[in-house]
Amino acid sequence: MASAQSSVPAGMENFTVGLIGMGDMGRMYAERLSEAGWR
Repeated sequence: MASAQSSVPAGMENFTVGLIGMGDMGRMYAERLSEAGWR
């Protein structure tokens, strides 16, 4: 499995990820993105 990068690309410091739906897959993606430092 690929390791998550901990640095945020230039220009994306204030980028916010939006998710539609919070089923099992949505919850999994939200947890992974949060662990990687995304809001």
